[in-house]
Amino acid sequence: MELNTFLYIFAVCFMIVLANSPPCNTPADCSGNECCISIVRPIGKRYVDQPKGYCQPLGTEKSGCYVRYGSASQPPDQLVFGCPCSSPLICKGRGVYDIPLGELGYCRDPQ
Repeated sequence: MELNTFLYIFAVCFMIVLANSPPCNTPADCSGNECCISIVRPIGKRYVDQPKGYCQPLGTEKSGCYVRYGSASQPPDQLVFGCPCSSPLICKGRGVYDIPLGELGYCRDPQ
């Protein structure tokens, strides 16, 4: 697949997600089983003063996750870059890393 085609498909999918998710500035803007996902990715130590995001449900079985966020009995109290798994699920790493956010994984039953 050509890079331009891939980027176009990614942009369309990203816009669909944003259009179907309620916007948020803080986690308090989301419902009790959601977290506020930042749309501004960290780039080194730079910070863009745009804490805007969108609400997304906590991870369910086989949902993608970041190992660093693990699982949560309640949503995070800050903007994150991926929702943690809902309790009692855990984020099991798959050996693939997203720099600088860490290891990617899937929400799994702890047993």
